[in-house]
Amino acid sequence: MRERPSDNPCPRAYPVAHGRPPTPDGDRVPQPPRPAPARWPGWVIAAVVLALTVAGIAGVFR
Repeated sequence: MRERPSDNPCPRAYPVAHGRPPTPDGDRVPQPPRPAPARWPGWVIAAVVLALTVAGIAGVFR
């Protein structure tokens, strides 16, 4: 990686043709919405997996 040659400020940025407009200082960058949380609590899923494991070991699914 090339180092900057001096402590001078960075060169000015210029807009790109047909690019997005600049984001104002202090404004957040838009993000896609977060996915909805799972409807089942983790302990319910763990209990079902445990029950299926015990049933499989006991030979219920033969």
